[in-house]
Amino acid sequence: MESATAPEPIDYYSSGTRCSALLWHPVTSPSGPAAPAVVLCHGFRGIKEWGLPAFAELFARAGFVALAIDYRGFGESDGEQGRLVPREQVADIRAALSWLEAQDFVDSAQLVLYGTSFGGGNVVQAAAEDERVSAVVCQVGLGDVRRRWAQVWEQLEPIVVEDRKQRAVTGVSRRIDPGGMLDNAQSNAAIAAAEARWPRISVSFPLEAVEAVFEFAPERVVDAISPRPILFLGARNDLAVPLAETESLFAAAREPKRMHVYDITHYDIYEHPHLDRAVGDSLSFLAEHGIGPATPAR
Repeated sequence: MESATAPEPIDYYSSGTRCSALLWHPVTSPSGPAAPAVVLCHGFRGIKEWGLPAFAELFARAGFVALAIDYRGFGESDGEQGRLVPREQVADIRAALSWLEAQDFVDSAQLVLYGTSFGGGNVVQAAAEDERVSAVVCQVGLGDVRRRWAQVWEQLEPIVVEDRKQRAVTGVSRRIDPGGMLDNAQSNAAIAAAEARWPRISVSFPLEAVEAVFEFAPERVVDAISPRPILFLGARNDLAVPLAETESLFAAAREPKRMHVYDITHYDIYEHPHLDRAVGDSLSFLAEHGIGPATPAR
């Protein structure tokens, strides 16, 4: 199989904020037709370099344009660092779709969203709001943040309520370490390894963002994606996003939909051979619904 081309760093703008991304061109003839495109969206505390490139390369080999993005405030993007506000991240995803639409090498009738972990919820919300999305892959995604982290919310709610009042008076939101929201053996080990490689992953969150995170429940809108297809990929031994969360999203979605469950942990899916299976299942699902390159990739 031919190797994917090296990614090209690009910038695009979301609500006037510069967002950083990596672009992979498909492994096809340069004179070929415009190609379908996939936007790859990272999870909680993630950056575009962490996990996403391996998925992007496989999509590129299959004939897709692949765009891995940094949300505003994360990675190399501008904006307030650590400001994880789901509605703003959804806006960044939709702006990435607009950037792709503006490229003559992209088939704008075939735009796919692929989100992982918290990004899985983001792509569900984005697709529910944006009819340009042709299909969705939600990988180890969650349906309702407050349900997932109910005990954490009980501890944080008094602090969040007080911060809400203080920032209305002062304009400043207190910042906290988000580590407590993903306090499990799998996440602690994965984040420590990622921080050692990419120190910019280590950020604090303003409590204003924490409040917005706990209001996020994409399963309330997942049914609006139909009749466009949606694929769910779950991990049976997931401590970060329990399988029940992805199952709840699947149950709330309407047809056409499918779900694959793998006997792995949350972070195994970013490693070979599991990521190969995840992308392979995704490509098969997309092809069944008529989404893919006009001619097979070389």
